[in-house]
Amino acid sequence: MQLKYSLVALACIATLSAEDSISISYLQYDEDNNRVSVSAPAIAIQKDFGKDYTLDVYVVSDSVSGATPTYVEENVVASSGATSVATTTSVVPVYNQSNEFDEVRNAYTLNLTKRLENRNEISIGTTVSLESDYYSYELSGGYLQYLDTAKNRSLNYGLSAQFNEILVYCASSTDTEVCDASSGSSEAATSIGIGTEIGLSQILDKNSIIKGSLFLKYEDGYLSNPYLKAVKDDGVSLTLESDQRPDTRLGYGAYLSYKNAFRDNQTFQVDYRLYSDDWGILSNTVNTKYYYEATNDLTLGFGLRYYKQSEADFYQEGYFEPSARYLSSDERLSDFSAVTYTFEAKYNITDKLSTNFSYNSYDQSTDLSATYYTLGFKYKF
Repeated sequence: MQLKYSLVALACIATLSAEDSISISYLQYDEDNNRVSVSAPAIAIQKDFGKDYTLDVYVVSDSVSGATPTYVEENVVASSGATSVATTTSVVPVYNQSNEFDEVRNAYTLNLTKRLENRNEISIGTTVSLESDYYSYELSGGYLQYLDTAKNRSLNYGLSAQFNEILVYCASSTDTEVCDASSGSSEAATSIGIGTEIGLSQILDKNSIIKGSLFLKYEDGYLSNPYLKAVKDDGVSLTLESDQRPDTRLGYGAYLSYKNAFRDNQTFQVDYRLYSDDWGILSNTVNTKYYYEATNDLTLGFGLRYYKQSEADFYQEGYFEPSARYLSSDERLSDFSAVTYTFEAKYNITDKLSTNFSYNSYDQSTDLSATYYTLGFKYKF
């Protein structure tokens, strides 16, 4: 099973600032109807070496389990780890606990920041993500350039390259010449991704800041989901087919953020993200946050996020024509909208020790709902 990102990563890294610190956090994510459950402990360490170098280390372990709806051959159990069994050719759309998965992903991130004499910054980083059937390796670099002596305006440049290896689940045959006996996969597919971003940040006054960026990402290789199936209907019989997507994808978009401390103890932030790609997906995201410093030690936060996307050109909920080249019934490629409600709290236990908690409720128009929370502690040293 491919776990390309971790929610807890954002929750934990966001608590770090430019000071020596260690943070630990735990995320629990649960979808309704026992579809997917995620448990993710994480640790993040930030260490300054003099005034010119900062090292960030981040480690997370995601344990994911559940069952997702897909078309399967009757009596076939599609388990994670590329284990293959196939006993009949009767095609039925099912969603039940037999189509289960249980996966663990371990990810490790290192990032080093170097400050130049003019205090511009160069950063380099690497991330390794390992699962039983999916391996990902990423290199990234960035440059922060101040455009004025007061450091009120800056440009950010970023570039990343990713290589992925995917063990494609083999459900077409029990023949060991087709399916590898040890891994249960029929092939080891690969994909690459290259991303770039340029952003501008401007401090407007002592209470407000605005940020904007443009981004581009290109992917090439095996981009299908090896565990999902689709069905072709020729009018006589049904044929079970593997999820099949184009082997390239070009995505691009823009991001805009505005933050204002309109009172001494209150801050409001609004973000907007526009995304489009050559698969036909167009998405809009609006995210709002409000923070209230109730006391010197307690800060409360409330958030509302709205997301809307169009469906991919080759997505279809029902059966496909026999001539269809690309086909996917993956709900994540469908037309849907979603709303997330967030509550956050941060409390300073001492000058060096603080704790944070967040609770999120997610509702999607496709009858999917989920809740997730994070609990973390941060110690400055």
